[in-house]
Amino acid sequence: MFEQTFKNIDDILHKDAGQYARAMQLFERTIALKPDYVDAHVGLGQVCKELTLYPRAIQCLQQALRLQPDHAEASMSLGNVCYAAGQSERAFEHY
Repeated sequence: MFEQTFKNIDDILHKDAGQYARAMQLFERTIALKPDYVDAHVGLGQVCKELTLYPRAIQCLQQALRLQPDHAEASMSLGNVCYAAGQSERAFEHY
């Protein structure tokens, strides 16, 4: 169920880049239902980055890495967010 929900959210983002607010709501709902679903935290972090909500993006991606420390996409995304937020040195720790 959650995998299909995640795919639907991903489809929304790819079809219309302006749907970030809707995707954010769906990721938040997914996390509320299944707090340990790592990919939802990663997705929410990526959406927050696109909305330039960098502190929230960092928080989401750090939570994903707490749940699954070897999650490559979460680590790379965290590096990207840190870089976008002007935290270059911190960014390189995640690449």
